[in-house]
Amino acid sequence: MILAVHLENIKSYERGEIEFAPGTNAICGPNGAGKSTLIEAIGFALFGSQRVKQEQLIRNDCAHGRIEVRFISSLDELPYTVIRELRREGASTARMHGDAHGLTVAVGVRDVQAELLQHLGIKAGVRPSSLFEGVVGVPQGQLTSDFLLSPGPRKARFEELLALQEFEVAFQRLSRPLAWGRDRVSVTRGKLEALSERIRDSRGARDEFVSVQERLGDARRQLSLLELELADVRRARESLDQQEQAAREAHERLVAARAAYQLAVQRRDEADRRRREAQEAAELAEQARAGHDQYIELEAQVRLLEQQRAQRDRLREELSAVEKTVARLEAEHRALTDRLERVARAETAAEALRPAAARQTQLESQLTDIRLRLAMREEVAIRLAGVEQKLADIARQIEALADRQQALSATPEQLQAAQARLQELNSQFAAVSAEASLLAAKVETQRRAAEAVRRGETKACPACLRPFDRHDAAGFLEQLETQLQQEDKTLAQLHREVDRLRQERRAQQQTVETAQKQTDQLRRAEAELRAKREEQVRTRQESEELAARLALLSELDLEATRIAEDLKSLGDPRARLTSAETLVAEKEELQQAYSRVQAEAAAAMEAATRLGAQLASHGSLDECLSAAAAARDGHREAFDTYRRVSTLAEELPARLRQYQSQVEALRRAQDDLECAQATSERLGQAYDRQAHQEARAREHQLEVELAQSTSLVAELERRLAEADRRVRELEKLEEQRDSLQRQVDRDSKGVETLSFLRETIRRTGPEIARLVLARVSQSASATYAELMGDYASVLAWDDEYGISVRRAAETREFAQLSGGEQMAAALAVRLALLREISDVRIAFFDEPTVNLDEERRHSLAEQIRSIRDLDQLFIISHDDSLESVTENVIRVRKENGLSRLERG
Repeated sequence: MILAVHLENIKSYERGEIEFAPGTNAICGPNGAGKSTLIEAIGFALFGSQRVKQEQLIRNDCAHGRIEVRFISSLDELPYTVIRELRREGASTARMHGDAHGLTVAVGVRDVQAELLQHLGIKAGVRPSSLFEGVVGVPQGQLTSDFLLSPGPRKARFEELLALQEFEVAFQRLSRPLAWGRDRVSVTRGKLEALSERIRDSRGARDEFVSVQERLGDARRQLSLLELELADVRRARESLDQQEQAAREAHERLVAARAAYQLAVQRRDEADRRRREAQEAAELAEQARAGHDQYIELEAQVRLLEQQRAQRDRLREELSAVEKTVARLEAEHRALTDRLERVARAETAAEALRPAAARQTQLESQLTDIRLRLAMREEVAIRLAGVEQKLADIARQIEALADRQQALSATPEQLQAAQARLQELNSQFAAVSAEASLLAAKVETQRRAAEAVRRGETKACPACLRPFDRHDAAGFLEQLETQLQQEDKTLAQLHREVDRLRQERRAQQQTVETAQKQTDQLRRAEAELRAKREEQVRTRQESEELAARLALLSELDLEATRIAEDLKSLGDPRARLTSAETLVAEKEELQQAYSRVQAEAAAAMEAATRLGAQLASHGSLDECLSAAAAARDGHREAFDTYRRVSTLAEELPARLRQYQSQVEALRRAQDDLECAQATSERLGQAYDRQAHQEARAREHQLEVELAQSTSLVAELERRLAEADRRVRELEKLEEQRDSLQRQVDRDSKGVETLSFLRETIRRTGPEIARLVLARVSQSASATYAELMGDYASVLAWDDEYGISVRRAAETREFAQLSGGEQMAAALAVRLALLREISDVRIAFFDEPTVNLDEERRHSLAEQIRSIRDLDQLFIISHDDSLESVTENVIRVRKENGLSRLERG
């Protein structure tokens, strides 16, 4: 159930919101007021229906629009809101919100539409847009027109709605997978044959694997013996390597000991030189110490005097800045005195100007009001000219519509005559077709009987059942052949008559359709003529009102001229008053500035006096600084000498210790040299060079033999691995062969299943269509009986989706029904369809009373009152004949091109 709709910038709605009630809701208003826009907005938001492009839904001169629809879900019976944002440039957006729990259910057009399928109760396979446009919200004028289409377009229309064409689409789509599956089986069988051939060629791999494995075992045993002998020889050679290494290391230690001894001698001599150098520096430092200390004392005095000079310079800068400040403050004092005198004169002038400024303001206000009324007069004159032009246009349109009505006035009688003739042709066609069918069946039965007699399958007469004598069979066949020839001629005549009646009926159907269209045009012309005459009355009233308003505004020019002359004689006293008041407003600020400048000037003069007294105390500072600097420079040479040698003199104790250390190191190096020489001689006598060379030669020979044996083992292992790889490949090939065989079996079964499924789908479509048509026909017939109050009539919806109504022995096609009967039959079928393909319990009837007279409109109102199985029904109409059967009336009106919604 739909609770409310909110629109922003949608077609003629700038902003509109309305709530709906359960049961029947009537949406009333004149043509063009914006009633159908509500249906289009609901269909777009909930069902994805787009009768126009999205940008055409957006109000002119607006970049975007918004639709909000609040509804009760049939899934959980909770309230939800769907929000659709439309843009002229860029994609539109969608959002679905759960009002009960305050959460966003889905975002994005696709996700929102998928969610709505469940909440609206739309069954799988049914397109929401087709459901809305074909059943829920049938566009104006199409409620009955779909059933007046020829069989081909009508069948396509309703099969799309029922999603029955999906069976044929599925059948066609399965043709490619079926062909692909058959090709796959063929290709797989080819691979299986090639694989079997490769397996036959690889059968010798297992024998080769066994032969190589035996040779590899012998080679590995020979390799083990060589490795054992090589290990023994290698241990003997390693022992001799150790003796050689020990002798070599002893010789290297001897060489190192000699080098260390020479280095110790050099270091002792260097330490002795550094000791003597430090002793000389200590003597020079002692001689220059007194002059160095005197220089440091005088340097401190010079720095103190330089600090005093810097302080004196800062005092001079401060005094100069204070003197500049005093001069600036004196200039400001003079300027403020002048400004205060001007303010006093401005106060006097302001008092004199205030009455004239008030008079100026009053006159300008009067002139502004008159100018606004003059602009309104121009607008009224423009609107009056437009209304008069519109009256002329309406008069021409009324004249054209009256001519059109006169030209089509005879159409209803022509339609009734054409329908009567079509009914007569239908009866003749049915009778001749039945007669031809019976005769064709009789001829076929006689032919089968004759054929059975010829073949000897029967021994008695098929008519009297008496056994044939010797010549009876031939006589029977001759008589039967004569009868068949006569009946074939009669049957051919009947077929020609059937073809003639079919062609005449088709031509008469076209005549009926043409007359029906002309009748519809006549009804539309009558409705348009009534609407134009009503519009003419409203427009004439508007023209009279505008002329009266224009007369009231005719004396404004003289008054505007008089006020303008009065303003010119005044000059512009308000501007002069504003200038004077601006100066007066500065008075308090100027007085405060005047007091501040006086106080700052006094403080600056006091600071200048204080700084002058401080500078007087620094009179002889420069002479004292020069004398102290000269005395300090007299000790500069002693200061530099001390600084140069003092660091080296301080190193004398350390250099003495270093010298003693190097003398001790030289003694230890001499002892190490003597020890290394003795060790080298002892180890050189123990080493046997000849035995060492023989061990190395044998080891090399064994390594060569071991390498050859290792290469043989590696080659045999490679060949064994290759043979093993070939064996594994053979096993894989065998596995692949088994797998391909299983795949062939599986794919063959799949192809058989797919072929069976494809044929089943083709057979299922018509069967499902038959079942759906039967259920819809039964349900629609019951609804039609309730709507018409006629339980003796039976409504049928045939396999070409045409409607017929049978009462006793009389059967009438849809085109033969009256306007009210057609409307009731169309409503019954569409409501039955709604129950069949969805759980949606709402429907929209857009202008169901169009082209109906007063009696039929009231009759339709009573029929709508009896509709069952709907939670909510919306009736959109420009007249008030249906308001009596509704629980909630919503009126739509248009003001200044914008639609307005209000409850009736």
